[in-house]
Amino acid sequence: MSKKIEYRGVITAIRSGILQVEVRDATPCESCSAQSSCCMSGSREKRVEIPFTSGDYRLGDEVTIVGKASMEFKAVFIAFVLPLILILVTLLIGSSMGADERRAALISFVGLVIYFLGIFLLRDRIKGTFTFGIGDGDLKNLDSVGSSEKIV
Repeated sequence: MSKKIEYRGVITAIRSGILQVEVRDATPCESCSAQSSCCMSGSREKRVEIPFTSGDYRLGDEVTIVGKASMEFKAVFIAFVLPLILILVTLLIGSSMGADERRAALISFVGLVIYFLGIFLLRDRIKGTFTFGIGDGDLKNLDSVGSSEKIV
């Protein structure tokens, strides 16, 4: 079985196949390598929207949100590793084109802005790759649950 991450939360809203769960206890973050940069880390309350197709859920029910641990690496890679590589590559390209340090830095900054604008524009597609489910069930079922995470 794959490694998994779990959060305990309370259902705060149910609408058209989506559960809104408020995560109050983020203790699984203590063992996560990305805790210092994650929006869930150290949080007191976060809301996560999770699609569901079946189940008898009611407002106030306590549930477990389950996800694959490999998602933390993917999130760190998208948010930190790729931008760092982009900065280094654009600095090298700018310098090799004969630009002085200031212009090379400006080229890197513009590249970074374009990168994060692209992330923003593709956020729904990217969100679809981070899959959470409800319950302590099998992680294989997470792929069939659909895209899930919307942190409010």
